[in-house]
Amino acid sequence: MTGKVINSGATGFLVLIIPIALTAVVVATAWPVLLALLLIIIIWQIAKQWQWQRFVKQVNPTFNQLIRENSGCVTPVDLAMKANIQGNQANKFLEHKATEFSAKSREIPNQGRVYYFLTASAVQNFFEEPASLEDVEEEEETPVTSTSSAQQARETNPISSSAEAPTATITEQQKDTSSLIQAEMADRLNVHSSTVGRRKLDPDFAEWSRQRDPENISWQYSPETNLFYPLKN
Repeated sequence: MTGKVINSGATGFLVLIIPIALTAVVVATAWPVLLALLLIIIIWQIAKQWQWQRFVKQVNPTFNQLIRENSGCVTPVDLAMKANIQGNQANKFLEHKATEFSAKSREIPNQGRVYYFLTASAVQNFFEEPASLEDVEEEEETPVTSTSSAQQARETNPISSSAEAPTATITEQQKDTSSLIQAEMADRLNVHSSTVGRRKLDPDFAEWSRQRDPENISWQYSPETNLFYPLKN
């Protein structure tokens, strides 16, 4: 009986010690290969980080320029066109900056994401122009029923809606004579520039701008030129 207990204990010890011994032999034999593999991984990570830091340093001036021009509102399309980089690189860069500066982002249906970086000039203008705060609150609190009611009105009056369909066109002459930058558009609508930056890619921007325009003119934003053009009625 005692012999069986000793044999079972020895068997358990061998089961435990054999894998350890094999691992030690493999490490002792192949340690140069393992060390070389570890060094390759470390060098690759360092090179990847260096390339990223170099890319960030290259794009930063363009990013800062867009922040100043658009009062903190930047889209991946704007950055990609301005910095001459690929779209996925622009998205990755803006995600990195949004994490760094705790920026907010908003997904525009069928158009992409917009990033909002809060700058000191934007905050100062908010305090200097109380109307801009009201516009922001109105933007956040306005229900979707206004859009649905407009759609119902077009459905009940198909003749008028069909007559309005061809009106949303921009002629070359209008582009040359009536284009406005974002700051001029904000002055015309009597709102803050950042408010225009938030709304310019919205599907209902034309109706929103018409309600605030002193001449009841609808406006449209062109991402290709970063300018605003009146819609010909």
